[in-house]
Amino acid sequence: MRRGREIVMDLSIAAAMLAIAVAGLSHYYSSTRTRRIERFDIRIEGGDTLGFVTAGKVRGLIVDTLGWVSTVGGTDVRRIEKYLDSIVYVLDSEVYKDEGGTLHIEIAPRRPRVRIVTYGGESFYMDDYGTVMPRCADFVADVPLVTMSDSALSEYMPHVAGDKIIAKNYNFTDNLINFAVKVETDPFWSDFIAQINLNGAAEVELIPRIGSHKVILCDVADLGSADIFLGKLYKLYFGQLRQTGWNRYSVINLKYNKMAVCSK
Repeated sequence: MRRGREIVMDLSIAAAMLAIAVAGLSHYYSSTRTRRIERFDIRIEGGDTLGFVTAGKVRGLIVDTLGWVSTVGGTDVRRIEKYLDSIVYVLDSEVYKDEGGTLHIEIAPRRPRVRIVTYGGESFYMDDYGTVMPRCADFVADVPLVTMSDSALSEYMPHVAGDKIIAKNYNFTDNLINFAVKVETDPFWSDFIAQINLNGAAEVELIPRIGSHKVILCDVADLGSADIFLGKLYKLYFGQLRQTGWNRYSVINLKYNKMAVCSK
């Protein structure tokens, strides 16, 4: 009989302890959910060097514009994530919160690869995926500059009408981005080429930083083989033109397969 009482008492003690633990957890959970978000931990992949997306801009958007941050329990991280992913300068984002009242935001920004400027004044950037990135008022990216007519823009490039892209030649866009990356990452060509132009004859022109000549590199249709034409240009500069001087000609035309045509 005594043994039964001990068991009952043990069960009662265990139940009481469990009730205390549950109450404690409930209080802790409740106090955690009502704790205010007091700190932002914002991390931008690559840092703030790009300027399109910075920790300050992200904080300002969320606090001043959205107003979605309150308590740990009341802050909807999925909603914030969805909003950040809708920003054209953001490639991907991850948002989460912790019990201490910190909102963690990790952002992978889109990286501009080329800047497009039309004769009519339209100007925007494109990233590795051909996504149009509008100009940023307080930041200019140091990437290759491509100029073209408005008709060329309509024919070859993404055309921006409000927030819509109404036309796109993916093959050309990929070739142009690959060419821009080549120019940007090669020490010689990044220093040498000041501007890339798509002229009215559907040719790719290069405007050098030095000298008064221009280079017709290739037809637009051959831009995917730009490495071959750049190789021809390099050999010409450090071969024949090294002897005669780079300013001897006003136009250097390399678009023909087996020859370079230079004119004064």
